[in-house]
Amino acid sequence: MNAQAIGNQVKTPDPYPTHRRPLELRFFGYVTLVVMALCSFRAQALESKDFVCDNGKSYGLNWDGWTGKLELFADFTGEFTSDGRPVNGKLITGGYTLNVHHVVAKNPQDDIEGVQGPGFIPSMDQPSSLNHRLVFWVDFTPVDPNNPSQRFDGYMRTTPTTQFERVIYGVTWWAKIPFAFSAFGCF
Repeated sequence: MNAQAIGNQVKTPDPYPTHRRPLELRFFGYVTLVVMALCSFRAQALESKDFVCDNGKSYGLNWDGWTGKLELFADFTGEFTSDGRPVNGKLITGGYTLNVHHVVAKNPQDDIEGVQGPGFIPSMDQPSSLNHRLVFWVDFTPVDPNNPSQRFDGYMRTTPTTQFERVIYGVTWWAKIPFAFSAFGCF
């Protein structure tokens, strides 16, 4: 047996002498970090097509308890919202079909009609190139003539998706008060 007796204790020789441990631990630490980074980094830049539902599919939209079916089209329909934006989507809710104008595949730092993305703080945040931001306006004029256009501003999940994993979370404003919204699709 390759052990030394010290008093009544038996000490087994250390297979890794003290002078080698820091190098081995550093190597193990670097390898662990690289493996973790490769396995956990799944964000990818999105394109316009990632937001648009095809063949009559739509998002299930929920904004602070209100629900509807949101359809985003790739092309302009030829119609305009009451405030002059080109229509490229529809929201079906409460027996109404409302016009929608959307801007997709943008970044948090992009200025869209005077507003950067929710949560983006220029002095603190790193600009992004993931193109995962979506902004859309719903023309509520048929429902409430005093609220012609409501802005929704959010982000789509950037992990690899299937058509059933497209998820958007964001914020909308009504009477200058922010409310949460979520959209799941395309169904």
